[in-house]
Amino acid sequence: MSMKSSLNKKLGEIVVQIGTIESKSDRGEATGADLEAYKSLVAEGKQLREMIDQAETAETIKAFAKAPDGESAARKTFKSDLSQEFTDGDDRQQEQRAQDAAIKSAYMGAFEGYMRRGTKVGPSDKKILEGGALKSGDAMKVLTEGSAQGGGYLVPEQFQAEVLKKEPGLIGLVDNVRHQPTSRDIIMWPIVRYSTSNAYTAPHRLTWTGEVPAAATTARITDQTFGEVRIPVNVAMASQLLSNSLIEDSAVDVLALTAQLFRENIMQDVEYYVAQGTGSGQPEGLFINGLARANCTTSGVAASFTQGGVQLLYWNLPAQYRKNAKFVMSSPSAQVAASLVDGNGRYIWQASDMFGGGLGSVQQDGSIITQPKLLGAPLVVSEQCPNPAANTFPLAFGDFRGYIMPERVGMTVRVLDELYAETDQKLYLVRYRFGGQLAEDYKVRLMRCQV
Repeated sequence: MSMKSSLNKKLGEIVVQIGTIESKSDRGEATGADLEAYKSLVAEGKQLREMIDQAETAETIKAFAKAPDGESAARKTFKSDLSQEFTDGDDRQQEQRAQDAAIKSAYMGAFEGYMRRGTKVGPSDKKILEGGALKSGDAMKVLTEGSAQGGGYLVPEQFQAEVLKKEPGLIGLVDNVRHQPTSRDIIMWPIVRYSTSNAYTAPHRLTWTGEVPAAATTARITDQTFGEVRIPVNVAMASQLLSNSLIEDSAVDVLALTAQLFRENIMQDVEYYVAQGTGSGQPEGLFINGLARANCTTSGVAASFTQGGVQLLYWNLPAQYRKNAKFVMSSPSAQVAASLVDGNGRYIWQASDMFGGGLGSVQQDGSIITQPKLLGAPLVVSEQCPNPAANTFPLAFGDFRGYIMPERVGMTVRVLDELYAETDQKLYLVRYRFGGQLAEDYKVRLMRCQV
């Protein structure tokens, strides 16, 4: 073995010792003696490096002196790779084995630190793990979370105990109708039927008889006509089965979530049936009432409505009901209303009224929705109202207390478990008894999409 090879071998051993101490330092295990040894090893390595440089120079001079053409021999020597200079095959293999041993020794210490502290290893250990493992092949594999088998199984996903979902749509019609508690399955009112005039309530009129009436019946009035309003109370239910294991093991409160979903969506249903219920085994919707439809105004166009149609709807309602009247419509209808202009190109729904109106109804989450005003009257946005289309009734204007909503039993919620004990389940049951009808149709006007 040449002198240079011997020096290189000794330098490789020093590198291994330096790497071992650096790994211990990264892991916080280095002692004072280790630090002193580190200084000595660095100084010894520096001295060995100088000696290797001198050996290289000496060998180059000897090669130059022995060659027939000394200059060309020296030039050829300097152009060869330093790690291969003046060493035979055995020397190179021995140097490679020393380097491999140094890598493996350093990697073992770095890997031990990684297993203890995870990704918080020091920069030296991290460099060894990333670089040294590549050089040493499969025996020195780096564990990473990018590979399931290489460590990804050890890095779990973070589960948020929060369920993402939509917010319920705006409702407001139910808040503005008349709620009537009852202890019966049908509630009934007598009513005076009179449709000849919107100003008069019955056919009672004065007759100018003069000082002496011509007959006893000269001042006799036409008899009023009575009728009745009968509103049945209907039963509605909804249920959902939940397994006990799901209730017990779920990371979120499944019962509370179920209650919230029922409450939000059933209130949307209640709003829908008050607006558009058929009246057969369910409430009759405001927009479905036959008398209200018979007295409707027209929109001015086939499948939408015009500025003139909105004004006609407003003025067609008897004046005595306008003081408590409101518009009610869906968002698509409100979008049409927002685009309407008068003959001078001015929007009939001014921005100050559209966005700066008074306070509206309280919503399901307790928030108060700003209520805009159209033609000076409050406007309620309810997403359960009909949308503009041919022959639909998208707008209503009036005092909605003329719609009566009798409630026999408010919404009740029960969790039943005995019936489903053998199937290890619980039944979430919601029940509501209520009805609805536009009892005083003269207080409300509908608008129909029609020319």
